[in-house]
Amino acid sequence: MKTSSHINRNPFLSWFRMSGTLRRSAYSVTFAIRYSLLAGLVFLVAACIQKDTIMEESLPDAMTVLKSADADALDLTDRYIVTFRSQVGNPVAETARLKAMFGIETGHVYEHALKGFSAKIPPQALNGLRNHPLIELIEPDQIQSINEQTIPTGIRRMARLENDFVPIDGTSDSPDVDIAVIDTGIDADHEDLLVSGGVKYSMGIMSTNYDDDHGHGSHVAGTIAARDNGIGVVGIVPGARLWAVKVLSKTGSGYLSDIIKGIDWVTARASTIEVANMSIGGSGYNLSYRNALANCVAKGVVVMVAAGNEATDVYGADRTFGTSDDRVPAAFPEVAAISALADSDGLPGGTGGSTSYGKDDSFATFSNFSHSVIAGNPVTSTGKAIDLILPGVSIYSTYKANGYATMSGTSMASPHAAGLAALYILQNSRANNAAGVYAIRQALIDKGKEQSDPLYGLINRGDPDANPERLGWAVFGESTPPVNQPPVANAGPDQTVRDTDGSGDQMVTLDGSASTDDKGITTWEWKLNGTVIGTASSVSYLFPVGSSTVTLTVWDAGDLNSSDQVVVTVLANQAPMANFSVVTDGLKATFTDQSTDDGQITGWSWSFGDEGTSVQQHPVKTYGAAGEYTVQLTVTDNGGKTASVSKIVKVSAPEVPNISLSAVIYKLNRVQWAARLTWSDATTSNVDIYMNGKLVTTTTNDGDHVINLGKTLLPSYTFQVCNAGSNTCSEVVTVNP
Repeated sequence: MKTSSHINRNPFLSWFRMSGTLRRSAYSVTFAIRYSLLAGLVFLVAACIQKDTIMEESLPDAMTVLKSADADALDLTDRYIVTFRSQVGNPVAETARLKAMFGIETGHVYEHALKGFSAKIPPQALNGLRNHPLIELIEPDQIQSINEQTIPTGIRRMARLENDFVPIDGTSDSPDVDIAVIDTGIDADHEDLLVSGGVKYSMGIMSTNYDDDHGHGSHVAGTIAARDNGIGVVGIVPGARLWAVKVLSKTGSGYLSDIIKGIDWVTARASTIEVANMSIGGSGYNLSYRNALANCVAKGVVVMVAAGNEATDVYGADRTFGTSDDRVPAAFPEVAAISALADSDGLPGGTGGSTSYGKDDSFATFSNFSHSVIAGNPVTSTGKAIDLILPGVSIYSTYKANGYATMSGTSMASPHAAGLAALYILQNSRANNAAGVYAIRQALIDKGKEQSDPLYGLINRGDPDANPERLGWAVFGESTPPVNQPPVANAGPDQTVRDTDGSGDQMVTLDGSASTDDKGITTWEWKLNGTVIGTASSVSYLFPVGSSTVTLTVWDAGDLNSSDQVVVTVLANQAPMANFSVVTDGLKATFTDQSTDDGQITGWSWSFGDEGTSVQQHPVKTYGAAGEYTVQLTVTDNGGKTASVSKIVKVSAPEVPNISLSAVIYKLNRVQWAARLTWSDATTSNVDIYMNGKLVTTTTNDGDHVINLGKTLLPSYTFQVCNAGSNTCSEVVTVNP
């Protein structure tokens, strides 16, 4: 809620000038909700669940807000994060296939930061899935929580007011930089924040409702980019575009699988988003989590994270990276971990009053730290695995429900660093890969102030290790706003197409999206013979047969422009080429159309040379007599053009095999009769033998067979021998005994 004392006043220019009475008044607005917010919190300690330490303010004019998630409300039973091997090209399709195969309940599908999915996998399916050849890794899901402790002095303490690249002067600016806040969401309607869009991932489900129902994400967002509009507060890069990635619930906790999907969302938009802040923490090394962040960084996104509030090493009590007590994501080398300092007056020198978390200008007593750093860390910092230290105690910023609140924690320090990175990018350039990200991190470290600096450092020190990270500093040296450069128009390559339907024109799409500008192109204009045919980055147009020259002109926000031309050549429709093949079998001829066209063949007309015709594409013709026939095929294309081809087709009557058969009936013994058949010229390995019109046996084609007729003879018998399974048979032989 806004108080009248903050209306029409720039808070960070005025906050540090307010009297003690006014400060106590501001605190008293929020103090009334102190215990109501804390009531009912349940704290769970588990190896893979982030738990913040409860740190009560001892000063009567301060307040403590939510410190931890209600982790008991989240169930990790059978929840896993699955990573595919690199050969999987379509994670969506493969996830659907595995879901059907194993009967599992899938959640998110990761396509950008990772290739994989989240799922509830029952024990009976887990081993089978682990052994599947396309699965690289299966890790248990985790619960992650916010890194905050109580409820800003940071702007002046980091010399932000001395950097006038984006001046803080009570006049709203629109800096061209985008920052993602991966957190509890952002108050979408807050008058002090510019929220460009966002997403919500919760319990494996996506939603567009990213509004902040906790307050933590809105507070982080305000520190980064609250507007310089004379009211409320002001951020490090006032008015910058914010993107809300809501992955934590109203209790401040969320599943790691949701967080990874949030990172996946940012990675997919890395061409727009330059910086991401994660004031989130949990315990336990997780390779999927690290890989997702590494791939996001590889796309050029600078990721700032809170070091954590457990007053411990970011590598855990064992001080060893890659183990179950790592504080993640702070321990991951691909991201910048930020510790917190205590400052009460926004000025160096240590002359302000003490805070609940240490003396003025000292290392905040709750902040995590670093004794060592892994080999190959991509940046070099005096703080080892910590990049920078920034204000994190009693930071005043925006809050949910269009309000404002004071909070403490490394969650509040990290967004100072995110804003610092965005400011540096505005004055220099963004990163496009991991090397560019690490160069920005290193530049911020190098331009920071030593804790031992007598003028700007931490007079009261308090860093618990022997590795004092530098204080983030907003003055980067002499710089002037870059001169606007004209855009570079790119109308795409020349195109040659064919009028495939004979209509006299052809639809062609021209694409100018490859045009570039240092600040972004605002206007496109396509002209043909002086007439505008499109005003978007691409245009589709019916071009006539012949050559047409199209001019693309683009303008940037500074009204500078450039042009490029593309030549479109439409070739006239060509007649088809008629052709066919034929296979004959006796009198039967099977025809196959092999005609081609630059468009599409739509009609076929066959003349078989015996007055027979057909309009089928692939007809079958049975001639009445053997001989040679002139067959003609005429085809018509979709442009109405025709072509014909004629070929001689020869058919012949099928040869009738001449199986010779003889049969005799004789006395087999004193009581039985038999029929002996002898034959020749059968052509199959077996023959079928018929007696009185019925098949009596199939036997070897050896030319001789005896049939037992029994004791009693019939008046007459007929016999026939056929090639097995065919109608090629001998004449029927009749024997009258």
